[in-house]
Amino acid sequence: MVATGEVVNKSGRDFNSMVFKLVVYIKTIPIGSTNVIINGFCNNQMRRFEKQIEELVFHKIVKDITHWEMYPESWY
Repeated sequence: MVATGEVVNKSGRDFNSMVFKLVVYIKTIPIGSTNVIINGFCNNQMRRFEKQIEELVFHKIVKDITHWEMYPESWY
């Protein structure tokens, strides 16, 4: 499965690198995750991402996915 989207840096700071954790759920059960790494992430900058989640086969689970979450995990 390929996850795509965009993220905006509204932190007021520039970052050399940020790592986000992207988690896909069926109801409350996490079924897959990946890290999204964005290098050179400046304040007020929008960046697009595309990331393969290896363990998920989209056509087999697409109708069951209820939501996903993405949150910052580390930065410098």
